[in-house]
Amino acid sequence: GQQGSPVSSADTSGLRLTQAGDSSSFRVVVMPAATTGGVDTLVLNRGMADQVVTSTSGVTQIAIPADAFAHTNPNAVVTLTARQANGEALPPWMTFDAATGKFTVRAAPGERRVIEVRVQASDGSGRPVSTTFKIQVGAAAKRGAMLEPAGRPGLTAQLRMAAQRQHLPLERMDQLARLAKRPA
Repeated sequence: GQQGSPVSSADTSGLRLTQAGDSSSFRVVVMPAATTGGVDTLVLNRGMADQVVTSTSGVTQIAIPADAFAHTNPNAVVTLTARQANGEALPPWMTFDAATGKFTVRAAPGERRVIEVRVQASDGSGRPVSTTFKIQVGAAAKRGAMLEPAGRPGLTAQLRMAAQRQHLPLERMDQLARLAKRPA
């Protein structure tokens, strides 16, 4: 839980989310229908940034944030599916819980690999949208290296690197990155 953390009030808690639906649905941010000309629709909102799993042993969880996707209808029931970007099933060492939007990565000791994942959201009305991102398992080429192009790292990468030095959990880093992107 994030109760009591100073960032949680500025996170998605102040935003309206779609209904819970059944046990397989995922709640996403509700946006004004005026943004889509009054037509109910599911859209890619913030998507999902590339992730780095630095621990190469044990279990790591990566969560899809509620604001990755958005819907204009607060009663929409959104479901998520996840596969590799090439269409293949996720590898056996990675599982996805569609209701919570969480990946569980069980890396073998010393394992190093990059997997590209596509998460598709659907509202059951034939309007699926997706986001694709990379999960890097194992140490990067050099300490602090991210999946960023050469040059100065973006703000999200800078926040992640700072948070890693402070040993903050991934969820907290994502909260910080979302806060930094909000207009003043």
